[in-house]
Amino acid sequence: MRVTRAQYSAFSQTVAAIPILDLDRARRDMPADRATRTTMIEISQRFSFDAAHHLDAGAAENRRLHGHSFYVEVVLRGEPDAGTGFLRDFGQVDAALKAVRDLLDHRLLNEVEGLGNPTLENIARFIHARAKAALPEVARVRVERPSYGQSCTYEGT
Repeated sequence: MRVTRAQYSAFSQTVAAIPILDLDRARRDMPADRATRTTMIEISQRFSFDAAHHLDAGAAENRRLHGHSFYVEVVLRGEPDAGTGFLRDFGQVDAALKAVRDLLDHRLLNEVEGLGNPTLENIARFIHARAKAALPEVARVRVERPSYGQSCTYEGT
């Protein structure tokens, strides 16, 4: 299924609550599996960029200079601030990710410093590292090339 930039951008921010184990808060009055669960919040922001690259391995068409539209989702995970209710203000998230996007958009990815071989895997790692430097709550990054039905998710520490 081909997704337009407008369709992708329409769903650019999401918020979800996921259960995680909290071994420090076990309660004796509850079954063990429920007693050790708490809730953690995840928020995400999406952006897209267009770029060219060539690869030194793989099919012949990958070795030629070619371009893609890339779609990225960055997920932050943690506990919201008690005072604001925010895990992180979306304005801050947007500003940090705009800086990352500007490093990649309308560039020859082979020339982006620190990216290395511009595979989908390395692009996901690169975005994760840059986003996490500005937003410590970054948990994972997903990079998609919908026109090919391909994606890569990087979940770092």
